[in-house]
Amino acid sequence: MNKYPINYYKDKYCSDCGRRVSDAATRCHSCAMKNNFKLGLINIKGKRNHFYKDGIKTKQHFCIVCNAPISYYAVKYGKHKCRRHS
Repeated sequence: MNKYPINYYKDKYCSDCGRRVSDAATRCHSCAMKNNFKLGLINIKGKRNHFYKDGIKTKQHFCIVCNAPISYYAVKYGKHKCRRHS
């Protein structure tokens, strides 16, 4: 039994690689993604990258009294001090 309906593929092929594609498509998924990167429609550089880390969160923070390392959240929500001096 076929996974797709009978009229899903009507002898239509990808314009780049020649694979068989659905009736509504002009390119296969692989060639469409390559084309979108080439046109600049998909951009994963800089801040739009999934693995982008803000410089504030990766920076090492220190207590203003004793110069001991503290977490980012102690700086953001606290008073820039370690637990001993808070």
